[in-house]
Amino acid sequence: MKIDQLATRACAPPGLHWPAPAAAAAEPAARQAGAALARQPGQAAEQALQFNRDASLQQVALDYLGRLEERAVGVLQTLAARRSASAESALQGARAGLERTLEQRAAGLGEVLDGQLRAGPATRARVQFEVAGLASLRAVQAAGAETLLFSVGPQAGGPLAVVLDEHLGPARLLRRFNASLGQAGVQVRVEADSRLLFEIDEAAWPALREHLAIRGEGRLFAATGWQVPPLREQSLQAELRQAPAGPVLRALGEQVLERIRAAREYFQQQQSQLRQQLGGETRAAAEKRRVALDFVERLNDAKTTAAGAPSHFQLNARAASVNRAIARSALTRRSVLGLLA
Repeated sequence: MKIDQLATRACAPPGLHWPAPAAAAAEPAARQAGAALARQPGQAAEQALQFNRDASLQQVALDYLGRLEERAVGVLQTLAARRSASAESALQGARAGLERTLEQRAAGLGEVLDGQLRAGPATRARVQFEVAGLASLRAVQAAGAETLLFSVGPQAGGPLAVVLDEHLGPARLLRRFNASLGQAGVQVRVEADSRLLFEIDEAAWPALREHLAIRGEGRLFAATGWQVPPLREQSLQAELRQAPAGPVLRALGEQVLERIRAAREYFQQQQSQLRQQLGGETRAAAEKRRVALDFVERLNDAKTTAAGAPSHFQLNARAASVNRAIARSALTRRSVLGLLA
């Protein structure tokens, strides 16, 4: 103990009782526990907010898939009944309705559902497309040595060069495409049938589609000026726009229904996992409540033994603070479970 503290105690009035060492040592622990309990409501609220976002997104996706399924079934039904001019008009209306519903996907569900109705984790959806003149790996290899310049818009800061040499193997050719075009967010891969498939974030696709131009050295692309190659987007909406009425449209409608079933199964599994997670979090919250209350009781017992019993008001205030923190967390979790009901 410091000298000035000893002197102060020596001069203190006879009736003054100094706190016992155990009580003094308990004060920092009490402050730390109070700070920890004060942080819990904020953490619980943030976690509950994320649960609410996930649950809401899953429900929005399921509602959207239900509307899309109705549109696809309507196209197939009107296609089967197409025997007159009025039925032809009904088919055009049903087809336009399906196309509009497919178009709505990107606005609210682009992070979890792409243009082919493939569902996945919350990441940015990608658009896949083919470039006329670069349709296949074999065609590119057969052209031999050539330097291709890609103009992808002002965001790249200038043309991107892909240097093609003779006898390049598939792996090295893809590395050269991806090393250059990757600067604009474009990735290239080879399909099983040798097709070259390009892809980019869905948000960046409109700008690329507007600005893409290529110049070569006279083999794959002309050297005299920039060429704007046709781009073929790989999406159900684009295929629907181009599909003729008849077997092609019928096959596409059935494909849409199959993709809807797969996506619905995915989101239902996500909902089930979220329910299980919320159940585990609720049990964990109950355990935290028990531990917190036990801690408060032990802390009060220690302070009672060391420095005299605290007031009834102090005990009730501490317990009420713990109860409020945990009750707030439990209420937010119940609201999430309500979304999943």
